[in-house]
Order: sequence, then C-alpha cells, then structure tokens
Amino acid sequence: MKLLTLLSDRFSALASFRAQVVLVFGGLVLAFTMGMAVLVYIFIARQAISEQGQMLHTQAVSTSVMLAEGLYERMREVELLAASVAVTQGGDDPIDPQRWLPVLERMRETRPQFTWLGVADTQGLVKVAARGMLEGQNVSARPWFQAGLKEPAAGDVHLAKLLAQLLPAQADNEPWRFIDFAAPLRDERGQVVGVLGVHGSWSWAQEVIDALLTDGSRHQGMEVFILDKDGHVLHQPKGLSADNKMLPLPKSLGSSAVEMDWPDGRTYLTAASRVPARNAVTDLGWRVVVRQPRDVVTQLAVDVQYAVMGAGVLAGLLGVWMVWWLAGRLNQPLVDMADAADRIAAGERDVPLGSHRGVAELKQVSAAVAHMMRELLHREEALVASRDDMERMVHERTAELQASNAELARANAELGSISRQDALTKLPNRRAADERLEHELARHRRNQSPVTLMLVDIDHFKKINDTHGHGVGDEVLVEVARRMAVTCRASDFVARLGGEEFLLILPDTGRKGGEELGRKVVDWVASMPVGPVSRVTISIGLVSVVPSPETTPTPLIEAADQALYRAKNAGRNRIEVGEPVPHG
Repeated sequence: MKLLTLLSDRFSALASFRAQVVLVFGGLVLAFTMGMAVLVYIFIARQAISEQGQMLHTQAVSTSVMLAEGLYERMREVELLAASVAVTQGGDDPIDPQRWLPVLERMRETRPQFTWLGVADTQGLVKVAARGMLEGQNVSARPWFQAGLKEPAAGDVHLAKLLAQLLPAQADNEPWRFIDFAAPLRDERGQVVGVLGVHGSWSWAQEVIDALLTDGSRHQGMEVFILDKDGHVLHQPKGLSADNKMLPLPKSLGSSAVEMDWPDGRTYLTAASRVPARNAVTDLGWRVVVRQPRDVVTQLAVDVQYAVMGAGVLAGLLGVWMVWWLAGRLNQPLVDMADAADRIAAGERDVPLGSHRGVAELKQVSAAVAHMMRELLHREEALVASRDDMERMVHERTAELQASNAELARANAELGSISRQDALTKLPNRRAADERLEHELARHRRNQSPVTLMLVDIDHFKKINDTHGHGVGDEVLVEVARRMAVTCRASDFVARLGGEEFLLILPDTGRKGGEELGRKVVDWVASMPVGPVSRVTISIGLVSVVPSPETTPTPLIEAADQALYRAKNAGRNRIEVGEPVPHG
C-alpha cells in the first residue's frame, strides 16, 4: 500500500506544471546540443580533410619532382662522365686505368650517393673501379652491363649482390640497395669498347623525403612511400615491414587525396603522384604515396565536438535550474490560491484575503474576489518588472553574442587569409593561385581580354641549398619573390607554387607585353647577389591565351611548363615563350 502511494506521488509530481516545463526544456537543450555537435564535427572534419588532402598531394608532387630531378641529374652525370674521359685505340687494353682511376675517385668523393663506380670491358671484366672494389670481377650477367653496352640506361632499385660483402653495414642496419646507371664507352670511331657503371645508394630517396617532410608533419603521422611501376613498395617509413610487397591503390587516387583503408587496418588520408620522367631513360614508372591517419586529421573536429557537447550540457544544466526556479515562482501563487480557496471552502475565516462587511454571502464573495484581484494586480506588476529584467538580460546577452560572432567572423577571415598565403615569402600560395587563375579565365571568357601566364623556376636552387644551407636557400626564395613582386604591376598576380617554383598571372596582357615584363624580371633577379650567393638566376616559361570561350587552366599550365623546360635546357637565366593556347 505504501509503495502504491509513493508511486502515485511520483507520477503526480511528474504531471505537475513545473516538472513538465523542466522536462521539455531539458529535452530541447539536449537535442539542440547533440545536433550542433554533430553538425560542427561534420563541417570541421570535411574542411580539415579537404585542406590536409591538398597538403598531402602537394607533398607527393614535390617529392616526385625532386626524385625525378635527382634521377635525371645522376643519369646526366654518368653520361657526361662516359663521354669526357678519352678512350685509347689499339693496344691490348683500350681502357686506360691511369686516366679513369683519378676521375672515378674524384667522382666518388664529390658524389657520396655514388657507392660504386667502375669501368668494364666489352666482356664484362671490371678493369678499373673506385677504391679497387670488384676489379677483376666479371659483371657480364648484370642487367646494367647488358643495357649499358647498347645505350645509356638506368635500372630500378635492387639489393646489393657482389658488393654486399665488401661494403660496411649501414648505420640503420638496413641492407644495401642500389639504383644502377650505365653508359657505353666509345672510341674515336664510335665503337663500344666498354661500359661505365655506377651504383647509386637508395638512401638518397630517404634524404629527399627528409628534406621535404617537416618535423611537424612527421609528428602528425605523415608518412611517405615510393612504389615501382608494378605497385611494389620500394621505400617505406622506418619501422614498417611493407618492403617489396604489393600496395593496391584505388583508381580514384589521382589529383586529389582520398580516404583509404590500408593493410594495417587503419584508415588514412592518402595522396599519390607519379614521378615525372625527364627523359625515357629515367622513366622508371615510380609513384610517390603520402598518407596520414584520418583520426589525426579529424582530431580537431573531435575536440571541438566534445567542447560543444560540454558547453551545451553546462548551459542545459544551468537553464534547467533556472527554469525549475522560475516555474516554482510562477506556480506558487496558484498553489497558494488553491489552498486559500480550499480553506475558505472549508469555512476557515482567518484566511488573509481581507474581510468585507455585508449581510449577504454575495458581498462576502465580492469582497473576496476584489481582494484577490488586488493581489493578482500586485503579482502582475511583479511579473512585469521581472519580465523587464529578463528582457534587459536578454538584450545584454544578445549584444555579447553579437560581439562574439563578430570576433569569430574576424578570426575566420584571418584564418582564410593564412590558408591562402605562403608562410615564407608571404606571397599567395598554390590554392590562392588556382582561384585567381580560374577568376582571370572566367573574365577572359566574358570579355575576351588577353591573359598571359608565366612559370618561374630558380636555377640551380638545390645547389644553393647544398652549398650554403637551407637558411640561405630561404633567403634566396624571399628575395626572388620580393624582386618579382616589385617588378610586376599592381594588377599582376605573383604566387609561390612550392619549392623554388612561382606563378605570375598577367591580366589584360598579351604575348609581347608578357615577354617585356618577363625580361625585366629575369634581369632584375640576376642584377645583384643575395647574401653569400654571388648570383641568382631564374628561368621562365611564358604562354598567352588567345580569345576563346573554352579556355581552361590545364593546357595553360602544361604549355607554360613545357616552355619552362625549354628555358632550362637552353641554358637557364632566360625566358621561353610557348604557343598561344586557344582552348582546353
């Protein structure tokens, strides 16, 4: 019986006005908080994945370009070395070790990536080698020797075989792996009399990756892989065991990053870029893959979601307490009136509702109602005063919220500006350049106004970094950016695409005006030294747009890039003009 009475009291309490208001308010606050937390997480997570995906793709492209340049430079060095040392004619030994040995030793000292250099005759017998390694050995069965008998050749990464027992162990205890370079040796009649072979250490790839991957990126779990043309892993971060295994990549992995499930069971934001071939010899079909754990990328969204949920819960608890207190104040007069009515109905005469003299019960009721009205008016005045106070509080809170929203808008605007600015040179970055190029091409399609595009690359920038250090390299980047900016017009757009490459967009400028400005930029950059660097030069690839309603960015960039390569091959410190691009 007592249990039934207790349950009845609980249900009665829940059915009260005060309890129902609190339950409805608390439910609305909880639903709003959860909904806002989900929406905030989705928005921030998508934004983080989009921006970090662009960064991963940029990292992959930069690494692939550096690898391609390294392969090309090393192949060229081997070709030039093969052609620079004279080969004797006649006699028993057409290869003169006395001429070759100093050259090989000097090359080994100046090129630490070249682990082994040697010259073999047409039968595969090593006649001379740096440090005497493998001299007298027969290498006729080696692929690099067979390919080098015909033409200059570069071989894919492989484990050391003959040299494995001759070389000391590496610092990280990893096995020796090499990239082979070979070139035929010809006498004055053009006959092949031997093969120059070079084994480049694969640790060079790690050096390239270390040069481009910042400590902050490593701390956030960014990792770089290199795959061969068949998808086998040539390089993976230390501590992983994916060496020489197939890594299947989705077909959708192209110019943007995708979310990908890796063999370790985790989901990574993954970007890839094919190593561009400078020529057919160095076209090994490699791909650079950069990944970062998705949960690391979206950690900020998770933190903000928890913060929103926590703030919502605290605000909800405070609101529930305030509603409970306010509902109690509003409900108490009704309870008092009901209690007074019950006491009057019971015949109690000491109820403080006033008294009226009269002969009839109607006067008594009228007096009681009049007194109740006076009490109701008094309480109404109190409620109006309370309402005014609440409106004042709401107005103050609204003003504070508007000020907070304005501050948040300014912060968002500043964040948007930072995301489109290169941190070193303070120029617009690639993202801002892509947006500006789309804008100028849209204006070109509307007005048929001319547009000229210039790709700028600092000559021998790697040599500057290797010789003077990356601090001087950064100083060169900043100074070159400044000289280009002050040379260009206010309407021109100068951006840093990455590394030592810049983009100039010249609106309302044809080919002739672009050539004039390009020559000014080339001359101004080369006009004075930068710090310890006595002379800094640049190469420019220029392309203009002829009127067309179908012009798109892709053929413009490709044409400017081809012109830039021609400028490099023509001796650098110059501008080369590509053919006008009418449409995509």
